[in-house]
Amino acid sequence: MKLIRHIFICLGLLSLTAPVAMATAEKGVASEVVSQQGATVRVQQGHIELVAVDQAATFSLYSITGQLVKSVSVSAGATMTLDLPKGVYIVRCSDGQWVKRVMVR
Repeated sequence: MKLIRHIFICLGLLSLTAPVAMATAEKGVASEVVSQQGATVRVQQGHIELVAVDQAATFSLYSITGQLVKSVSVSAGATMTLDLPKGVYIVRCSDGQWVKRVMVR
């Protein structure tokens, strides 16, 4: 975990002060991580769900190697479901206040 954190700090995808959390889920089980600003990322039934609760947000998803996989904008109060291959992804919210690691199984 320290090596991964160091790689993302060097790539500028993670700041030293940004909270990092892990969300994983088996098929049929949901796991949710909520940020302080109301933007949420959760893994449910093998899909990644991005939710912008209070205000619109842009989410950037990176592979574990730091390569940008997808960048999406979500309107306030909306949910976007992404169907990505199994693996570990880094999700960064547009406000830059949080970065989360999620695992799709």
